[in-house]
This record gives sequence, C-alpha cells and structure tokens, in this order.
Amino acid sequence: MAVLIALIRGLPDIQYKQSVNAWVDMTRSLLYILIPVVLNSGNSPGEPGRCADFSSSQTAQLVQPVQDASGQTVSQQTIAVGPAASQIAI
Repeated sequence: MAVLIALIRGLPDIQYKQSVNAWVDMTRSLLYILIPVVLNSGNSPGEPGRCADFSSSQTAQLVQPVQDASGQTVSQQTIAVGPAASQIAI
C-alpha cells in the first residue's frame, strides 16, 4: 500500500522535492483510507453475511450428517464468530 501511495503522490510532480518515506505513506494510508473504510462500512449490522457480534462460537445442526476424516458421523458444526466485519471491510 505504501508503494501505491508513493506512486500516486509522485505522479503529478516528477521533480518531487521531498524524500519519499514509506512509513509516512503507510501512516497516511491507514489514517485517511483504511480507518474511514472500517468506520463507515465495517460495523453495520444490517448487512447479511458479516459477523459483528462478540459471541465466541455458535453450533448449527447439519441438514445431512457427514463423515469426518476419522470416519465418525458428524451432525453438528461449530461456527466461529466474532467482530470480524471490520476486518472483512479492509
């Protein structure tokens, strides 16, 4: 991301007077791009398919029992959930 920001910053002026610093570019991209994206779209609970709760896991019944790798029949599935919506948005 820092390379992309440096490239965009260097396009308008080929004779850029300041030195290009990757840490400055990463900090600016985090502050001006990633954090607003997370705040605007990450924690909206109305969007289906995104986990935005703080529970640890949920158990779901399978429609049809299946066999796992050890040969045992499994009829339940444990689904890991958590506040993943903000990370999915990034």
